Amino acid sequence: MNSFIHWKNKVPPILYNKYLLTFVLFSLWMIFMDHNKLPTQYGLRLQINEMSQEQDRLRKDIGEVREKVEAISSDIKLQEKVAREKYHMKRPNEDVYTIISSED
Repeated sequence: MNSFIHWKNKVPPILYNKYLLTFVLFSLWMIFMDHNKLPTQYGLRLQINEMSQEQDRLRKDIGEVREKVEAISSDIKLQEKVAREKYHMKRPNEDVYTIISSED
């Protein structure tokens, strides 16, 4: 019993505060053990940032595609060009030849 009293005198009295001890244990649990621990939250924050950057890029791409669609829908010559090049369409009574060059 005498050694316990001697040990108790060496420990600062703030460590005997039950509220401080509870707060420290709760903080350690939340940081390292809980499902919502700090490293997990950091990783999720990185994913959110990456996804928001991708969302901005996709919105920019959508704007470009809308401009192209608007240009094609308003210009008949551009419509014909796209139909011929992309969809291999031709006019009636027209023969289309595709030349494939062989590279040695």
